[in-house]
Amino acid sequence: MTNQLGNPFSIDRAEHLGEDLYKYYANHPRFEDLLLKKSLVIEGGRGCGKTMFFLYRTFSNQLLQARGSKIDLNEFIDNLNLIGVHFRADSDFVTAFQFKDVEDWEGLFSLYFNLVIGQRLCEVVLSLNEILSSPIDTNCINKIGYVLGTNDSIRDYNELLDFLNSKELELIRFINATSKFEKPITATNGFIINQIAKSILVHPVLKDKSVHIYVDEYENLLEYQQKLINTLVKHPDPAIIDICLRKSGMKTKSTLSSNENISFPDDYNYFDFETFSDEDRDLLDEKTRDCS
Repeated sequence: MTNQLGNPFSIDRAEHLGEDLYKYYANHPRFEDLLLKKSLVIEGGRGCGKTMFFLYRTFSNQLLQARGSKIDLNEFIDNLNLIGVHFRADSDFVTAFQFKDVEDWEGLFSLYFNLVIGQRLCEVVLSLNEILSSPIDTNCINKIGYVLGTNDSIRDYNELLDFLNSKELELIRFINATSKFEKPITATNGFIINQIAKSILVHPVLKDKSVHIYVDEYENLLEYQQKLINTLVKHPDPAIIDICLRKSGMKTKSTLSSNENISFPDDYNYFDFETFSDEDRDLLDEKTRDCS
């Protein structure tokens, strides 16, 4: 049925709001200071707002809001506390990283995660370079290329974005036909992500910010994949990994180290979306009516 009234909330997934998402976000005082210099784990049922919480806080949506509100972009950067990008663990895709006659699924999934987030961070850098008076440092670019097996010069973040995309396609091709194609070269868990994050944060205007990676639908990850993400939660260097999941969606708290686990509150902050009181919900309802 056609949405004749144009009600944005008839859309059942936050991702489908596209560039209008920031217009329909309702903030709550309890959300303040959840994202700090430590990872955040958010739990809640389907439709409670977990994805909306993270998507609103991505750099791309924050930039859209600044432009839509006619805010000076240098002022926007000055007031920005963190630079966030979003990753959704698609249940149909992440579960493809298993079975078949492959020995290093850990390395391959880690590569996939790094390539996808690396591309999102490259897009952030390209946007930042349009605003900042001096560009983001490029020293990481050829390090990444070398580790992934190319001796060709990668001149800038546009070319790095294209290179990472080509490596993602090569990886997908291998996953779909492991017997026909050569296994891709992998990299240390978090290497690409942290190299680009370090290059962003070395910029004098951005040195007091933090880079956050929002892992959505974490419950869809296989147990070994959760261990990979947990390791990055345990050891931010410097990218900070934040997680949202449904109740009981954490299959393991282990990391890649056999004697190491993630724990609250040492390694992450925690927020349960289902702890909202009636008063909390009334406040959000009021703000939601203002959005519509």
